[in-house]
Amino acid sequence: MPFPRQLAPTADKSDLTAWLTEWSLFYPFDYDDQLPAASGSFGLAALRSIVSWKSEKRFKASNDVKIVNYNTVNPGLIVAITGAALAAATDGAALAALLGIPVAQGPAFGSAVLMAGDPNRWTVFDRMANTSLRKMSAVLAPQAAGGPLQRVALALAALPIPAGNVAVAANWPAYMKCCREISAITWLSLRTVDRALYEARGR
Repeated sequence: MPFPRQLAPTADKSDLTAWLTEWSLFYPFDYDDQLPAASGSFGLAALRSIVSWKSEKRFKASNDVKIVNYNTVNPGLIVAITGAALAAATDGAALAALLGIPVAQGPAFGSAVLMAGDPNRWTVFDRMANTSLRKMSAVLAPQAAGGPLQRVALALAALPIPAGNVAVAANWPAYMKCCREISAITWLSLRTVDRALYEARGR
C-alpha cells in the first residue's frame, strides 16, 4: 500500500480529509480489540488492558505490576478516580483527575484512559500525534490568513509543542482543540483522526 498523498499549503478540507483517511487505514484496527468497552468508569481489569495497550513492550510487565499493587493498597479507588475523570466538565480536569494513578500520571496514558472511556470526546495525546501536528502546522500556516482550513491552522498555531514533540499535560486542552477542529472540518471521527496522526508520525 503506497504512502498517502502529501499535504500542500494549498490544501483544502477535501485534501485534509483524504490525507487523514488514507493514513488511518495503515492503523491495525484489531489492535484496539485489546481496549475495554467504553464506560463511565473502569475497574482494575479494564485499566490493566488500557495500560497494556498503551505500554511499550519492554514496560508492559512493570506497568502492570504498578497498577495491581496500587489497587491492592487502594481497593476501589481506581473506579472512583476513573469515574471522576470521565465525568469531568473540562479536558484539563479530566486529565488531572487521573494523576493519582501510577502510570496514568503521564498525559499519554491518562489520555488513553479518557479515549477508551469516551472515544467521541477524547483522543490520545502522545509524541507520534504531536509530530504529525507539528508538520501539519508548518504546511497549513498559510491558511491562517483566511484559507479554507483557517480554524484548523489557528488551532495548530496555538498548540505549544516542545522539543522532541513530547506530550505535556498543560498542552492537553490545546491539543484537544486541534483534534476537534480537524474532526469537525473533515467530518471524520476523533478516533479516525487519532489513528491517522499516530500512523503518519509527521510524514
